[in-house]
Amino acid sequence: MRMKVWIILTGWLLLVPALGYAGEADALYAKALQAARVGRVDFAFMYYNQIDRDYPYSRYREQVLFAKGEYFYEL
Repeated sequence: MRMKVWIILTGWLLLVPALGYAGEADALYAKALQAARVGRVDFAFMYYNQIDRDYPYSRYREQVLFAKGEYFYEL
């Protein structure tokens, strides 16, 4: 019984921070989209670059790489 409690507690402690990181990547992606919509492409690039650097396996990986490519093309 005691072993089950430790396993559940350990699993929960490992899962909670991972869920928090996903929310941070979502928030950064939303900021990047908003900055791009209002024409602040320099700030959008900074947000995209941070997502690429800090969350390389996020679900936004392809969109971030494409947006960074568009930014470099425009330069």
